[in-house]
Amino acid sequence: MRFGGFFLSKMTSPSHRVLENEETLENWKVIPECQNVISTDCDLSLLKLDYFSYYNVSIRVEAGEESSSWASLKFCPHFTAQIGPPGVLLESVDGNVNIKIIPPEADQSKQMWKYDPLTYKLEIWKNSSKSEEKIQDVFSGQNLPYLQPDTTYCLKVKASLEDHKALWSPEYCIKTPKALDGLAPPKNLRVYALNMKCILYWDNLYNGSVSFTVQWLQ
Repeated sequence: MRFGGFFLSKMTSPSHRVLENEETLENWKVIPECQNVISTDCDLSLLKLDYFSYYNVSIRVEAGEESSSWASLKFCPHFTAQIGPPGVLLESVDGNVNIKIIPPEADQSKQMWKYDPLTYKLEIWKNSSKSEEKIQDVFSGQNLPYLQPDTTYCLKVKASLEDHKALWSPEYCIKTPKALDGLAPPKNLRVYALNMKCILYWDNLYNGSVSFTVQWLQ
């Protein structure tokens, strides 16, 4: 038994009908790599499909002189695809752990998600206790908050986009720096926003004369 006659048709309108036999296959294109195959898969990415177009794919099974009727499926690559894992870089900076996130497909010349508003989720836990794992929002360039000093943490990251599944990155582990002597970092950061006016506030927990330095990242 073999699978033969893989065909692909680009949809020109939602009412386009599935073609049922070889005599009416003028609008279908043969997939050369998927003719008379014995496996149960066909790599459609070889066709360099347009991500946002709808396609019909058709297949039949053959055994000797016999063949089945055509089975067909309609799909759109962008709406069907899962989002691949991002790259992750961790660095110890000024007593903090800084995370940089490399978008999926960043090393590809053609990128499906380049213009989608991807956000990212972080799952993090102490290396000694995965039962304490936490999932939170994260952005590239962020210092990871609320980590205990001199402790090994492990984490993984995935992209987030409405109506799409996403794959987690591999796990990465890093040991936080030892506690620094002196001033503790400010706490209870919050932003008050009214129309276009945004003001950052934090708690002053320090005795004596101190000053603060604020930086930002877009």
